[in-house]
Amino acid sequence: MRVTTSGIVFLIAGVSLCIAAYRFQLPALLPVGILLVFLTVFSLLFALVTSTRMKVKLRAFAPHVSGYPLTYVGADTDVRVSVTNALPFRSGAFYLEIEPENGFGFPQGVNVPSVAGGGTVEVDATFTPSARGLRGLSAVTVAINGPFRLTMFKKKVSQGLKVAVAPPRVQLAGPGMSGRPNPLAETDRLSRGTSTRDSYTREYAPGDDLRHVHWKTVARTGQLMVRQEADEDNPAAAVIVHGEGISHPVKFDLLVSAAVSATHALTRSGFTVHVVMGEQSVRAEAGERNLPVDVLAARASATPARMPSAREVRALSELVVCAPDPDHVPRITGGQRVRTHRWYASDIDSETIEDMNFTGMFGGDVDLPAQWSLRGVA
Repeated sequence: MRVTTSGIVFLIAGVSLCIAAYRFQLPALLPVGILLVFLTVFSLLFALVTSTRMKVKLRAFAPHVSGYPLTYVGADTDVRVSVTNALPFRSGAFYLEIEPENGFGFPQGVNVPSVAGGGTVEVDATFTPSARGLRGLSAVTVAINGPFRLTMFKKKVSQGLKVAVAPPRVQLAGPGMSGRPNPLAETDRLSRGTSTRDSYTREYAPGDDLRHVHWKTVARTGQLMVRQEADEDNPAAAVIVHGEGISHPVKFDLLVSAAVSATHALTRSGFTVHVVMGEQSVRAEAGERNLPVDVLAARASATPARMPSAREVRALSELVVCAPDPDHVPRITGGQRVRTHRWYASDIDSETIEDMNFTGMFGGDVDLPAQWSLRGVA
């Protein structure tokens, strides 16, 4: 709340006229002086009342997933601010300021002439997020001018809007599908791989195309081991981000970006993926957009991951572990033999960090370390 230069002039002139009316016995000046002071006070009260009756709604033009609008680092995000005047009379002119949170863009503002009583004015703004996380708009404020622009009252009229900013995706090639191109295909060719149709299996019973006995496992364990091909039509994978011990935020963001990219590459290859980031997890289905994975990535923090059980690990065909260094991997796999891709924060060099910062500020593609791949096994 402040009195403008014009308001200060009105106050000084009004007080001076009132003093002159009594000092020099000029009663005709007294009503004029009172009027000037009254106009300034009225302007201040009008701005105060108008600001308290301004209602603001925020809307982000982005898909809403898990309760949050979803956008991506480096992507333009359009936000609409709707300001409604709840008073029965026209408001004064005001300045609308939109304040984004750190990493969501730069503050923007616009001068609005006035809003009719009960009317609504809409203002569109575009922000470009430069960092991953739950970000958005911190506040919307209006600076309303009173009548004759004698006063101005500034008030926060909205608590802001939270937007899930996911890391950019990287196009990764899916894992090799050796032995599992089509488990139910009729062929005389034997193949080695993750399918039951390899040189160690035989039909459980003549004509049984679904159940196969894995003779190598039977010989090793002494128990009859029958595998269901129906389970192999929907292979399972897991992507685990273990952030404990990662102090550099850019390194953690790059691991999260790699984990999201791996998840989408696996689902494109037909895998059902269980994604774990810290204590939070989500299931990604094969062949779907799986936007909740991106929201999970936006909310992820550098905390210890929930460790899978030995039974869960044994059921996996692929496992991607994103961790600070190799010392954390045995705690996650539990010593189980599973095809594991190990991606470490220690693999990230200073040049990659600089590229990641450039991508966040100006957009572009993210370059992952060369050894981060789904084709090979580290």
